[in-house]
Amino acid sequence: MDLQTALQEARTQWRNLESIYNQVTDPAVIDSIIHQMIVAEQTYDRLLSRARAENITTQEIQMR
Repeated sequence: MDLQTALQEARTQWRNLESIYNQVTDPAVIDSIIHQMIVAEQTYDRLLSRARAENITTQEIQMR
């Protein structure tokens, strides 16, 4: 998987988790979603750092 695709997927996953978080009420599910959101955010940040290191600009990354 190329970096652009990985970034798009990581961002989509993070946004989807945020949407789920805003809809659930069960405390156990909320805790699980929070943990997953943290991991998704860290993954996205790591990929952004990699893109910066490879001098990939935001114009080269098509975000949905």
